[in-house]
Amino acid sequence: MNRCAKSFITSAAVLVAAPAFVAAQDTERAGVLYRVVVPDPPLHDINNRGQGIGNFVTPSGVTHGFIDTDGVRTDLGSLGGFSTAGAINDRGEVAGLSLGVDGRVHLFLYARGVMRDLGAVGEDASVSGINNRGDITGNHTPANGRNVPFLYTNGVLRDIPAYDPDYPAYSRGINDRGQVVGFAGPEQAVVWARGRVRVIGPRIAHWSLPEDINERGDIVGAAGLPGSAGRSDGRAFLYRNGQTTDLGTLGGPFAFAVAINNRGQVVGGANIRWLETGAFLYEHGRLTNLSERLIPGSGWQLEAAVDINDRGQILAWGFRDNQYRIVRLDPVGRHRH
Repeated sequence: MNRCAKSFITSAAVLVAAPAFVAAQDTERAGVLYRVVVPDPPLHDINNRGQGIGNFVTPSGVTHGFIDTDGVRTDLGSLGGFSTAGAINDRGEVAGLSLGVDGRVHLFLYARGVMRDLGAVGEDASVSGINNRGDITGNHTPANGRNVPFLYTNGVLRDIPAYDPDYPAYSRGINDRGQVVGFAGPEQAVVWARGRVRVIGPRIAHWSLPEDINERGDIVGAAGLPGSAGRSDGRAFLYRNGQTTDLGTLGGPFAFAVAINNRGQVVGGANIRWLETGAFLYEHGRLTNLSERLIPGSGWQLEAAVDINDRGQILAWGFRDNQYRIVRLDPVGRHRH
């Protein structure tokens, strides 16, 4: 999984204009408290073992990716120039990008202390995810100037066939079944699998931007209500078994889901009021403000969550005392709503 912060969220409501949507059910459950941990440098992706990845600047001034295991940082090295860590799987394998000696950006796989060159990619490349089989997906812009997603699998790096060649397409995540989720055409959610593309966007809303997929095939992201003016009133959604659930908001008009784990917990960002956003956790049919789940006295205000693993550890953007950075939230206890 590869995450980047989105800051976008009122109570759960039925979207009456979109029959495919159902409302999230508000249920009283015991909630988890979180301790704020401040990894330095920050992490942007975390696996189910608690390992994280990020990027740092070496003493020579070159950016390198790193992997963090129990607070110990390991430099991934490079293929000649800079390197950036993009995504990590549960085996501790890291997919990323590095400038090669040929002056081009290359995709790499870091495993067991060795960085392996998987081939050159186009301009504006990014890595979206790596599954536990070592399949890697991402995006780049080839010579025609239109973004296309790519997939590395079975030793071959290739572009994913376009849904509509007149529009760019983007991959956002991949699961162990090899299902790649993304969007294509005029902002419609799609799933690529076994060489085919399945369009699920119209079942969700008139525009839909998925961000993540778990091992059950559940998909989360943001979608536009019918008649909405644009992104300012997009809503966080969960797409499961052909049904789309509006996850609600934190009081404002919009929300954006960014990640889902295999327990069905969803995190993202939501508008609370004008010019104020908060990180949220959705579980047991209830959406809550993560800043209200922190151990009292932490001093942190969380703006948007960007990842969650199966342990329930969360990465989120937060601020405190002139600091604005990604922190890690570790579950430590329970309280009641």
